[in-house]
Amino acid sequence: MREVLRGFLDSFLRNLESIENTRRHRVALLILLLAALQQPASAVTSGRDAVEGVTIPRNKFEVPVVCYYYGWASQRPSPANYSIEDVPLDMCTFVVLAFAGIDNETFEIKSMIPEYEEDERKYLGFTDLKNRHLYLKTMLAVGGWDLGGEVFSDMVSRPERRAAFVESAVRWMRDHEFDGLEILWKYPGYEKRGGKPRDKRNFVLLLKELKEAFAKYPLYLTTAVPLEENYLDGGYDIANMERYVDWFNVLAYDLRGTWNRFTDVHSILYKRRNDPPYFQDLTIAQGMKRLVRMGAPKRKLMLGIAFYGRSYVLLDAGDHGVKARIKFDEQAEAGPYVNSTELKAYYEICMDLKKGGWTREFDNVAKCPYAYKGDQWIGYEDEESVGHKMDFILREGYRGVMVFNNDLDDFQGLCGPKNPLMTVIFNKVGQKALQELRNQTRNDDFIRNGGSPVVCYYAGVAADRFSPMNYRIRDIPGDLCTHVNLNYAGVDKDTLGVKDLIPAYTNNSHYKDFTAIKKKFLFVKTLISLGGWEHGGESFSYVAADRSRRCNFTRNLYKFLKDNDFDGVDIDWRFPASADKNGKPEDKENYVLFLKALCKLRKKGLIVTATVPITPYYLDNGYDVRQLAKYLDWFNVIGFDLRGRWTGIADVHSPLYARSFETGDTRNLNVAQGLKRLVELGAPKKKLVLGIPFFGRSYVLADKEKHNVGDPIRDIPAAPGPFIGSTEILAYYEICTNIEDGIATRAFDNESMCPYMYYEDQWVGYEDEESVGIKVDFVIKEGYAGVMVFNNDMDDFNGVCGTTHPLLKVVYQKLSEAPESRRRRR
Repeated sequence: MREVLRGFLDSFLRNLESIENTRRHRVALLILLLAALQQPASAVTSGRDAVEGVTIPRNKFEVPVVCYYYGWASQRPSPANYSIEDVPLDMCTFVVLAFAGIDNETFEIKSMIPEYEEDERKYLGFTDLKNRHLYLKTMLAVGGWDLGGEVFSDMVSRPERRAAFVESAVRWMRDHEFDGLEILWKYPGYEKRGGKPRDKRNFVLLLKELKEAFAKYPLYLTTAVPLEENYLDGGYDIANMERYVDWFNVLAYDLRGTWNRFTDVHSILYKRRNDPPYFQDLTIAQGMKRLVRMGAPKRKLMLGIAFYGRSYVLLDAGDHGVKARIKFDEQAEAGPYVNSTELKAYYEICMDLKKGGWTREFDNVAKCPYAYKGDQWIGYEDEESVGHKMDFILREGYRGVMVFNNDLDDFQGLCGPKNPLMTVIFNKVGQKALQELRNQTRNDDFIRNGGSPVVCYYAGVAADRFSPMNYRIRDIPGDLCTHVNLNYAGVDKDTLGVKDLIPAYTNNSHYKDFTAIKKKFLFVKTLISLGGWEHGGESFSYVAADRSRRCNFTRNLYKFLKDNDFDGVDIDWRFPASADKNGKPEDKENYVLFLKALCKLRKKGLIVTATVPITPYYLDNGYDVRQLAKYLDWFNVIGFDLRGRWTGIADVHSPLYARSFETGDTRNLNVAQGLKRLVELGAPKKKLVLGIPFFGRSYVLADKEKHNVGDPIRDIPAAPGPFIGSTEILAYYEICTNIEDGIATRAFDNESMCPYMYYEDQWVGYEDEESVGIKVDFVIKEGYAGVMVFNNDMDDFNGVCGTTHPLLKVVYQKLSEAPESRRRRR
């Protein structure tokens, strides 16, 4: 079915421009087809009739668009009265009904919208919207500004009250056929809104208990979070909340208002140089970055965009720019429909502009418009600014967008086409979907045609790191990899089979979860990597030494690979014949016999690779490279860990070339010379895949004023990073945050073609986008097979410093754009 759909999509894309239909319908059809293409066969059940264990459908091409339906909007005077029939369902993926409340005696959910209180069947009328659109979900929001925070605080303070709320939430979801619940508590821990200090901890408990109750059905659970630092610090344990919510709806508006006593747009995207320090950080870009630092993965952040503007009265009508003084105690003119002196709906603003007399300006730094007439001033969102925000979301890799509220868009088309702001969002999402499809198609063609391998490594233990750097199977960017290796399993001397080394994978319980990524990424291959540094060489040495043991191990390995749907195996024996890893002199010869036995797996259609060093000592003692090459698809070359604290100097551990100050054997201990040496030993270039590290090696300088490559160091542990917790290495995301925050200084060694950073007495040599690009260019220029990255979980996969997976994207882009003459592999 999936291949049929893909064929149809190929035809559809070729003929997209010739389809006689509206642009919206073409984009809607594209997104629907993409959703069908990516939908797992088991994930076709809606939230209301799902059974335990069925995953709510997710779609990698879908940028979720969360729409809000404000229940009171139907009571506005015509033509501004907004009913559920006005919701642009074809442009939303979720529609949230706002708001329900909490009974302050029973602590159960209660109705707050008058017409819904009178007739509860209206809830079913709302949730019935999803029956009109296959991929639409309906949710209920509890809370909001008018409800306040005191009843939330009282409810979460005791287990029995939380239990009553949770039970009522499940009942509401089931009885009214909602697909999920949104918690909009303004604001936990904030005393002026009835909050208490313990709210922060209790809020996490509520989310945990809701998640556990919802898992049975299953149901979505989301919560709204502010951007203001004082609210966040006082009431939101983001890192722990993230464990229980499907996403956060970010309240990226109301960041400015009359309370500041000057004019400004309330939803500015970027900071201005001349803003006061507090306001420099109170922007969308800085706030989203803050949430990521606090523990929210980018994939769980939905940026809220306001469809209204905030009004001011100018102190001097002639002073009408941003940060103009205002009459703090005087109310602005109310709009004719929303009838508020504080805000206006977008349709009220565009009608004012259409009538004339108002002047529109655009702040090209903050990326927001404002308008003024006489002493009236308003900062708002329009099609231009919404477009900038959508570009920001897509570029930075945030999950999606939430709009507040749809009834404030120009839904009647009073100023032009209907729903102009939503249309901008929808069109941007459609462009994203189209680009994703083109990227996926390019990736599929690249792999099918034998493109250079991009071998990714997934460390199973990375899932246990602290949030947000706990790296799970779903975080693997399969669209950027051709092969994904799971590391590590081991060799069992007693059973002559595969030994579980990752605690969570004991008894093979999770291997199939890993190999299942192929269902999402059709042309990716999955391999198991056996061995590694901690495993050592003793078990390999034992199995390789005897023909019977080699045969039995091969037989057992084949069964393991087939049972768990692996496409092959990587042998990471460190290091044959090395006494410090329990090796024996005869290992060099036996390793050839071992791989010769494993070559039977290749005849059965499986991939067999081996990881090899470039250090001459290990190579010469343990690797008959010419003979090994006969039995392998390729070598994964360890092009890193060539330097370390043991050398006594600060140095990058993966130098591409020799440096002028180096002499003797050290001068040949670099990537270029190491690969050349492997070729001299008999490895064809087409079988050499260069390993690039996504981590740096740390040192403590002997003199913090001497911080160049080659300067002396102290033989003591360096400062550990906050997530890896190692005194020897830092993940790239731990490194880039130090540089981004201005803590460390980055420098570049133009001889080795590697960067390093230093601060105080700390020094780290590492890889970044520049050096990775240089290494991949080297691979292409010299005709080597491809690139192996070690490990994906150490790339900036959450985008804390910018785009997600920045290092891997450099690798994939350069190799996929290399000349077609390089395409060669099975």
